[in-house]
Amino acid sequence: MGARPNFPESREGEARASCSATGIAEALNGAVTEPAWKSKPSWYLVATNDKMILPDAQRAISKRAASTVVEVNGFDDFTTVPDSRPA
Repeated sequence: MGARPNFPESREGEARASCSATGIAEALNGAVTEPAWKSKPSWYLVATNDKMILPDAQRAISKRAASTVVEVNGFDDFTTVPDSRPA
C-alpha cells in the first residue's frame, strides 16, 4: 500500500506531485483572483454529539459559508476504524 491508505493507487503519483515543495511554493506565490468559497459549492457535516465544537456553532459556521448542511446523530462513527484485518 502506498503513502495514503485511502487513496487509489492509480492516483498516488498525482497526489505526491501535488504535495511537492515546488507545487506548494507556486501555490503560495500565486495570485488569487477570486476566493474559491465565493463561487464553489461546499458541504458541512454537523456532528450533533460533538463535545468540542457545539452543534449550534457548527451550524453558524456552515451558514456563513453558505454550505449545504448534513446533520448526523453522533460523532463516534468518524473517529473509529473497524478492524479490517483478515481472521
